[in-house]
Amino acid sequence: MNLPTNDLITEVLGIDHPVPLGWGLIVETFSPGDNFLNGGEESIFERPDAAKDRDRYQIGYGRVLMIGDAAFKADSFKHWTLIPKVGDYVSYKKYAGVFNANNGPDGKPVNNIDLKDYEVLRIIQNPNKCSGHHYIGA
Repeated sequence: MNLPTNDLITEVLGIDHPVPLGWGLIVETFSPGDNFLNGGEESIFERPDAAKDRDRYQIGYGRVLMIGDAAFKADSFKHWTLIPKVGDYVSYKKYAGVFNANNGPDGKPVNNIDLKDYEVLRIIQNPNKCSGHHYIGA
């Protein structure tokens, strides 16, 4: 059986990537960074590991890697003029979805989250303005 795929998820998670079903989305999450910033310059103070891990789940910003075949097709979305697509940066509610760390093609973990279509709050045009921590992403 050939499962659906796209170039972005294959690049980020490799050819044996997970596939969202139904109303699901896979969103790659990003960390706000390892160090605090002081006037645009990195500080000598490093953020604790617990804070970095928590922020990956709490901040709620990421890039859509793949969308399930039924996502954004329910009657509740029929009046929407903007629908997120693969490659868009989106925000979602804190603590939404299920957090995962799948290995990418290079063997390094890629933090991602499984969301439902109704958990996406907005499309982000400039991900560099997503956080007070000076967002670090793709």
